[in-house]
Amino acid sequence: MCWLTDVIIPIICALIGGGLTMWGVQRTLRAQRIESDRTRIQEARPYLFAEHPMWAPSWDSIPQLLLESAEGDSCGYALQCYVKNSDNGIAVVKKVTTDNHTYIPTEGNVIDKDCVTGLNIFLVNKTETMHGWKLFVEDIYGNEYCYQMILDGNMLNIGACVESENS
Repeated sequence: MCWLTDVIIPIICALIGGGLTMWGVQRTLRAQRIESDRTRIQEARPYLFAEHPMWAPSWDSIPQLLLESAEGDSCGYALQCYVKNSDNGIAVVKKVTTDNHTYIPTEGNVIDKDCVTGLNIFLVNKTETMHGWKLFVEDIYGNEYCYQMILDGNMLNIGACVESENS
């Protein structure tokens, strides 16, 4: 009986084969976890779109979110934006930005599922820049989404979702 060919080499081969099998199982589990995380995030992603308050059911009772300048200086002039959320997941409003200012929610910041919500943005002054409006929202998992906003008279309309600078 030769110890090298009868005992040692089969044990080494078994260890190598078992190690490769465990490595393959670990890679498969990691890939499945990543895919399930992507699916979970996609299912919770809020989809916002413009909604005119007159088209919404019981438009006089639409919840309102107030946003004021992060620097604390706002005038009485406000722009409005009405958004409707999909039934995917709630949206948490983080901020609205322009080229020059950042506006944050003062009371409440949640846009419920399948709900129309009004955003009232109190400007720093009436000569506020009318360019670069963006709405930043988060889903329940903390993933941030950025929506462009388009000025139409004294109303802002929600535009396309673009990549967030913080993503």
